[in-house]
Amino acid sequence: MAIPSGARRATGVRTTSVVALALLTAPPQPAHAEDDPFSLMREEQTVTGAAKRPQPLSETPSAVTVITAAEIRAHGYHTLGEALRWVRGVFVTYDRNYTYVGVRGLQRPGDYSNKVLITLDGHSLNGNVFGDGLFGSELGLDMETVERIEVVRGPGSALYGTNAVLAVVNVVTRRPSRENGVTVSGGTGGRGEGRVFASIASSRPGLPEWSVSGSWLDARGADLYFPEYDDPLTHGGMAVDADGERAMNFLGNADWRGLHLTAKFNERMKRFPTGAFATNFGGRRNRTYDGHDLVELSGSRQLSPAFELHGRAYWDGARYRGYYIYGPDSATVVNYDRGDGDVIGTEWRGHWSPASRHVVTFGAVAELHPRIALENYDLDPYYLYIADRSRSSVLAGYVQDERRFGVRTILTAGARVDRYPDFEPVLSPRLDLVVRVTPRLTWKLLAGSAFRAPSHFETDYAFAPVILNPVLGPERVTTLE
Repeated sequence: MAIPSGARRATGVRTTSVVALALLTAPPQPAHAEDDPFSLMREEQTVTGAAKRPQPLSETPSAVTVITAAEIRAHGYHTLGEALRWVRGVFVTYDRNYTYVGVRGLQRPGDYSNKVLITLDGHSLNGNVFGDGLFGSELGLDMETVERIEVVRGPGSALYGTNAVLAVVNVVTRRPSRENGVTVSGGTGGRGEGRVFASIASSRPGLPEWSVSGSWLDARGADLYFPEYDDPLTHGGMAVDADGERAMNFLGNADWRGLHLTAKFNERMKRFPTGAFATNFGGRRNRTYDGHDLVELSGSRQLSPAFELHGRAYWDGARYRGYYIYGPDSATVVNYDRGDGDVIGTEWRGHWSPASRHVVTFGAVAELHPRIALENYDLDPYYLYIADRSRSSVLAGYVQDERRFGVRTILTAGARVDRYPDFEPVLSPRLDLVVRVTPRLTWKLLAGSAFRAPSHFETDYAFAPVILNPVLGPERVTTLE
């Protein structure tokens, strides 16, 4: 994956005109709360990402920001990164290939946003090869399918494990029952961009509820000027027709008798004009391909008035390929870079309420990473630099105890233990106190610890300037706020 190059910043003004056509075959739906852009001021918002269960926003044991579907539509956000750009304490950068997110002033260039955990309806999306969090079009998520975005600041490893160091960004998608029957929209604009989105949903009493959606994006990209490359040998600093992009996304959801099925597939091709990794500046053949696929079956059962059980089984597939062009036009060398990984896992979680003001959440996670592949070689003439195949696994257990004292005070304590085969088990505790002083004022005292397990790219990849480090341990952070 491309580390931001030294000369990567070029700016331009983007104007887009959109023409939309909506065909509604289902009966009109009543207006929902998220259709009101001021709903957060009128009523208490419920979030699920902070405690893995629904909670009022004021009672979450974290500092949380919610971006509603109404805000997404009103501002015309095209990607998750665009939506996060306006969140307090979050900053977003873009190197003409990937989108990077930092929180509270922390972001290391080239770390692939691996200290921020992205979840889709609670399902972790960070890749298992690079630990990367994807926030741009490389994520493959159409914003039309999003009901809300929950930004949970601070360490989240006590419930989520690795990568939840700076924040957890939980994207909640619309359930089939909340979708229109058929929707088709399209847009075109500057930089040769064209996009088509379509969705269809069915929700009838006594039958399975389902929805499928997909989109296609094709963009020529901007012609960019980089003053750092302003030399006759590098086209006077101009990168022409070297910023193009193509992307295809698919998302499907189905609900039936307490079971929920999710399937997500996407692929994106992006040219990068910046000369990253000392490649040919402005070359149209420099490009990367990315995709993150998943299939998950989940369900929940109310086993008694005081106990609810949740379970999920899933497969994830993260893919990356890069073509990097070196040398003069008369004797170019094409370097091929690849990083693929699969995850098969399950999570079981219980919520137990032994008393009216007491909730205990506990769970277990088991994951097998049967295929982790890292490759790098020159195509012609063929020269192999690295070909690494490995396997891994994760076992984890967590518990969280939430107690209410009176009507205004909530004390939450919990911890999670993660066990990897390459280093000692990691303990991630948390202790939070929430006091609602007035209906409009809440004090939160939050303490916690989080970790990031070293990625296989960091431990197994050995090709300059990356240095092999097989004994690298987890990265830790402890906060008090």
